[in-house]
Amino acid sequence: MYAAYKGTSISGGIGVTKAPPEEATSAVKQFLEKIRKGADPKNAGNSLGTVTKEVIMAWLDENDLDLLHHVIILNKPEAVDYLLTHGFFQAPFEPKTNQYLHLACKLGYRTIVNIIIQHRKDDNRPSSKLTYSPDKESSSPADSFKNSVKREVTPIDVAAEAGHISCVKQILDQCVLKENPDYARSPYLALACLTGSFMALRLIIKTEKPKEADLRAAVEVTLKFAQAQCLDLLLEEKFEKKNMFDNMNWFHVLYSNTSAISFRSEGYRRLPEVTSVLIKHKFDVQAFSPPNTYPLYSLIRNSLCIHDYVNTRHYLNCVRILLDAGADPNFDEVEAEIRLNRKGIKTVHGRIAYSSAIHCLFHTIESYSEYLESKALGVRFVMQCAEALIKGSFKTIKVGNIFDKNSKILGSVLHHFCKSSVKVGVDTDILKFLLRQGADPDSKVEGKYAINMFFDTLFENLKDIEDWRRSTRNFAEDTANILSLSIYMKRFSLKETLNILKKDYSHDPPPKMKPYVDQAIAELELRANEVWPLKRLCRVFIWDLCGRDASIVHNLPTNMESKTYILPIF
Repeated sequence: MYAAYKGTSISGGIGVTKAPPEEATSAVKQFLEKIRKGADPKNAGNSLGTVTKEVIMAWLDENDLDLLHHVIILNKPEAVDYLLTHGFFQAPFEPKTNQYLHLACKLGYRTIVNIIIQHRKDDNRPSSKLTYSPDKESSSPADSFKNSVKREVTPIDVAAEAGHISCVKQILDQCVLKENPDYARSPYLALACLTGSFMALRLIIKTEKPKEADLRAAVEVTLKFAQAQCLDLLLEEKFEKKNMFDNMNWFHVLYSNTSAISFRSEGYRRLPEVTSVLIKHKFDVQAFSPPNTYPLYSLIRNSLCIHDYVNTRHYLNCVRILLDAGADPNFDEVEAEIRLNRKGIKTVHGRIAYSSAIHCLFHTIESYSEYLESKALGVRFVMQCAEALIKGSFKTIKVGNIFDKNSKILGSVLHHFCKSSVKVGVDTDILKFLLRQGADPDSKVEGKYAINMFFDTLFENLKDIEDWRRSTRNFAEDTANILSLSIYMKRFSLKETLNILKKDYSHDPPPKMKPYVDQAIAELELRANEVWPLKRLCRVFIWDLCGRDASIVHNLPTNMESKTYILPIF
């Protein structure tokens, strides 16, 4: 069990003078023999006084185990406490292999686990410095270190895998509760979910047969912190699930939790997995009661991670998963809210209802516009999300609610784009994308065309700028880009758009609006009076016959040049 001294220092950078192997080995052996026979650690400690503390800590056997490892293997809590109390193996000292807490958990020594946590609080962390074998059939503790496999694992997982429920609870009580004092009255099931330890959760369920209330409390934690494996295991248990979370669907609860301050950064990458777990267990991706909880819209509303955009990709993966499972991007949540309210089902507060996924998308980007680091970030989010929604065959011609700070107004997706573009900026890539997906600039809703919506919103926005002359924002480029819509409008719609604009703003317009109104009137008058060549008339006619569908155009029996001309490309 004892081996020759290894002269390499492992004391975290502290210089160690090599001692004679016999001197170090003799001191360690004498101490361990006395401890094995039940001697008081204080008396046994005299054996260590013949060499320096650094030399004792640097001693290793043939398995790279040090003195404290051997004391733990002997299950001598008093000796472990003696060594740590007297300055041996204290942090930041790191053993060459096998973290002490991992070893105590492996062997199931609860009292030693408690002592180590008290003296070495940071040892409760994942480690790959493990050399014990996962084989539980070892004839002795020392045999467990032969023919081993290294892996990254936490102490609680080590204890759970070995079946030591007392050690699992000790870590939950001493470590997890200390880090999460708000969960002081929570059951062990919920605490295990806080750590994300699937193995600890499984062991507790197996040994204690938890109550339904404990299972429900654990589920709340898994949705609050996106713990996929734990949630999957809990849903295998039989308990009442329908009336949880005030009858809200679990997708909505999950995605809403991600906007909370308490949501942990590592939870983002687990969102797709949790979403898949809920689908696996037959949770409805089309649930809409109570109102304003439709899963796809709750997801999109919370999906723009302005503090760390890289996490947005995980939300977008969830969008694809929901669509593949049958979520409808054209579901009218506004109409559903009206129907449900008439039945006495109250609306859930937290977000508004949306007429479609695209309406939700533009409202989201508009809401976060002032927090975005750059316009490019917002454009990237819209394009990535919209491209994902294509799989669900979303409809760009749908008319729905558009919300501003004062009222609800109706508009098509193009209307909503024009409204949000005043804050975010008019991106021609998004505009072109919407047009190629069938958005109709000739659509008139509540007496206004999409271009008119832009100027109405611009007027309201400029009113909020206290000193507009000093504002660094110039809308000339955005105005020019939004007016490019006129290229794809019919003459009648163009003239109506122009007349509406003149009626609203041409007569003594506010000074801050005048340059943009003049720019728009000049451009629209030019477009409205130009003579269309036959080729352009045919382009518009064919595009309408194809139902404004780019995929149909691509299948037309004509050359690529003609197809490209038919499609809306600036």
